[in-house]
Amino acid sequence: MSSPYAAEKQVAVAAVRRACGLTASVFNKLVKNETLTKAKDDKSPVTRNRRTAHCAFAQESWGLGPAHAQTAKEIMDVIDNGNYGRSRTGRFWTLDPIDGTKGFLRGEQYAVCLALIADSRVELGVIGCPNLPTSSSSPDERGCVFVAVRHQGAYQLPLSASSPTPPTKLTIPTFSQDTLNLLESVEKAHAKLSFNERVAEVLGVKRAPTRMDSQAKYGALVRGDGGVYRVQREDL
Repeated sequence: MSSPYAAEKQVAVAAVRRACGLTASVFNKLVKNETLTKAKDDKSPVTRNRRTAHCAFAQESWGLGPAHAQTAKEIMDVIDNGNYGRSRTGRFWTLDPIDGTKGFLRGEQYAVCLALIADSRVELGVIGCPNLPTSSSSPDERGCVFVAVRHQGAYQLPLSASSPTPPTKLTIPTFSQDTLNLLESVEKAHAKLSFNERVAEVLGVKRAPTRMDSQAKYGALVRGDGGVYRVQREDL
């Protein structure tokens, strides 16, 4: 008997891998040699990237049958009109094609994030990180995918589907005060760095924080690149 959500997991990983390739291509062609400061209007590389990533998922989702399949036009219509209905029951996918926009524009960390929600609960999540090192010990090898299914654990996969590297099951390691460090956002608007400094002082953290954009931080956290990540709250 196959594991729950096995087919959905396969399609989600394929879609995220494909979207990561497309976003990297757009960066190399439209962003790499330019300084971009304009807003995300309909002609920006960011908007183009978001649309290509949605199309990649639309094409991959055909493999799950009519209940999941959506044409690229249908997805674009939903995006443009903002008219997807709300419901606490049923299943739907949610996609953030470029999480960490400023990181993407700088050529640093960004993520392609896809999740399957069933009856208001996240059952499957995939985060693709084209620029994240495959491990802290191999900083020059970049690109990885994190995938998790409820009650099945979290795994790191290579960004390339043709890579011979097998999936790695992830477990959060035990940290000492000498090895513990904080993960933080690059943008000050997303993190109260002075509060984080107080947290580090209370915990006795000796190492400097690791700063990166996007939900790539969650992948880095679960594989042990950092031991603490504080989610920003407005009342703190």
